[in-house]
Amino acid sequence: MSNPKSPPAGNAWLTFALLTVLSWGVYGVFLATGIMQMADPVNGLLKSFLFVGLAYFLVAVLAPLLLLVIRGASWNYPPEGMAWSLIAGIAGALGAFGVLLAFAAHGQPGAVMAIVFAGAPIVNAFVSLIQHPPAGGLGSIKPQFWAGIVIAAVGGCLVTLKKPAPSHGEAPDLTWLIYSLVTVLAWGVYGVLLHSGQMKMKDPTDGRYKAFLFVGLAYLLVAVAVPFLLLVIGGANLKYPIGGMSWSLIAGVFGAVGAFCVLLAFGARGIPSVVMAIVFAGAPVVNAIFSLIKRPPPQGWGSISLLFWLGILLAALGGCLVTLFKPQQAPPVKTVPAPATGGALAAH
Repeated sequence: MSNPKSPPAGNAWLTFALLTVLSWGVYGVFLATGIMQMADPVNGLLKSFLFVGLAYFLVAVLAPLLLLVIRGASWNYPPEGMAWSLIAGIAGALGAFGVLLAFAAHGQPGAVMAIVFAGAPIVNAFVSLIQHPPAGGLGSIKPQFWAGIVIAAVGGCLVTLKKPAPSHGEAPDLTWLIYSLVTVLAWGVYGVLLHSGQMKMKDPTDGRYKAFLFVGLAYLLVAVAVPFLLLVIGGANLKYPIGGMSWSLIAGVFGAVGAFCVLLAFGARGIPSVVMAIVFAGAPVVNAIFSLIKRPPPQGWGSISLLFWLGILLAALGGCLVTLFKPQQAPPVKTVPAPATGGALAAH
């Protein structure tokens, strides 16, 4: 029986999920541009990471803090809500740093983001479904849902691997692959941790803003304080090119906006596994197309592999399957108080 107090989910969550697709789709491109524009082979990735963290401080700390004050939100922050939100932010920051490390280890952005966007939704789906089992158990999940996740991951991988790119030398080793897999793990659990943080805030009105605030604080620690300390200890030069700072800040802003839209999607009753599957299916498509617009293929659009266009179709099909056949979460168990009889307590 449905709860009459629960409004229908609607499609607002899908709108927010697609906004995250857009934001995170361009994130990797801006991040790679930022580290290159720093023009510092030794400390460029730390400098870029620092400005990504500063962007998160602006968007994910100052903005939600101001919003909470304006809205007159309560100052009740449950420890569990703060802890899970901080952990989510740390996971997100570690994932971003893993991408930068992979780029610095000569991993081609296309290959790096292919592995990230193909692997993260698989990790996310399993972790999310284990943490929030659907009604009827895992065995009740329709095969179309699993097929959608696999198809979306394959599509995202094809789109990113087969997109035209300027010729570069091959990576001398597979160190970049290790960093990419670290990001797969970190971003794979990110959405689940983010949802847990929002729910543990126990504030239906402002819980998403409170969770976002602590995600920003985690970035302030991991992506500002730590790289700044490492740069000082390492005696890095104080040269920060405008291009490097700007692109890194823009990357951080888009990353933060994407994270906030994920929270908005959760707040609009989007199921975590579904939201993140759509995000990771669509983001590589946006990433590939935006990369092509920013850096057109040297031999023209006619040189684009058919597998690239096939990847776009597969990613879209996978996202549709995941959306149409999303599992329904088991309803929360309600505690019904025993009726008092003649003022006496019921004995068991």
